[in-house]
Amino acid sequence: MTPVFKSDRWLYVGAFVPIANARHAGGQVAYDNLRHLRSRYDVVDAVVCTTEPESVAPAPPDVRVFRHHGSDLGSYLLRASWSLTLQQMLTAAVLHTRLQRACQSTLEALMREHEYAGLFVDFTQAALLVQRAAEASDCFAPVTLCIHDVFAQRLLRSHQWLERQLTGAVMREELRLLSSVEHVLTLSEKDSQLAQTLYALSSVRVKNFVPPDWHARVHRDQIDPTALLFFANFERPENREAAQWFVREVLPEIQQTLPSVKLMLVGNASERLSAELARAAVHGTGYVEDPSPYFSCCRLAVAPLLAGAGVKFKVLEALSAGVPVVGTPVALEGIRPQNGLTCSQPETFARAVLALLAAPALQH
Repeated sequence: MTPVFKSDRWLYVGAFVPIANARHAGGQVAYDNLRHLRSRYDVVDAVVCTTEPESVAPAPPDVRVFRHHGSDLGSYLLRASWSLTLQQMLTAAVLHTRLQRACQSTLEALMREHEYAGLFVDFTQAALLVQRAAEASDCFAPVTLCIHDVFAQRLLRSHQWLERQLTGAVMREELRLLSSVEHVLTLSEKDSQLAQTLYALSSVRVKNFVPPDWHARVHRDQIDPTALLFFANFERPENREAAQWFVREVLPEIQQTLPSVKLMLVGNASERLSAELARAAVHGTGYVEDPSPYFSCCRLAVAPLLAGAGVKFKVLEALSAGVPVVGTPVALEGIRPQNGLTCSQPETFARAVLALLAAPALQH
């Protein structure tokens, strides 16, 4: 018999700390999802298991935050190996990276104490943690899972041999996860269609993009015609590799026509990356709490990604701030064609940037 839930209390479980000025798209999505839940329901308990240190993502007072370390996952897998399938063990380092005993114990206690109307899981990486806590506490509340990537696609595009070898196991485990919840939420229509096609899901909802608060402070009235912007979390390998490729292969070709061009790398670890690149035309800011001044003055944004999956918030943020974008097909997938958006293959990226620099400025 299916339980009837009369409570208006929800449990939110995420993999990144939900804060307004998060250093990456995951934290921004988490903040928006939690804010949306709390606007709809009387009480929302929030638990997060994250690899982010306190200095990078301080815990909000109304969120229980568990700091997760690599040894936590290894310890969990060792102790729970008898109750995990071989498939779950093989894919843990990709799909189940938030398995932690202390966090699971807290989730079990909350599920035993409260009658939840629903469970909202942010990020695939936390899904198995919630499933195991629900099984241990006999919690039957319906689960909504918000996925930020289709992991099978990400692994198929990976340059790492081991990840590509795990693609089959990841597909089977991702199918099991997505099929075991009541609702699946994606960040783009492309991922919705991909999840439905790949895993035969009957319905996948799409979460609309919500611009961050700093967009209101972008004023496109003093644009530097030689300034390019790459806004990203450069601790992520796909962003770091994209910047390295752009500076090595694309920027010199642009400089042949426009010697004064400069590239602003804005975001986590950009100052370290720019120092490694050691190019006079490349400047790294490091993390900035308010990136609106850089979006206000740049002529255009670049998204030269060659790997990755899922919708790229760096592109949506630029477009919604009135900044034109040149991106690769990987960077622009899931984003509908529109004014100010230029899709370019890697081999013609420099020419696409130069053509947009020569065109009239896009009105905000």
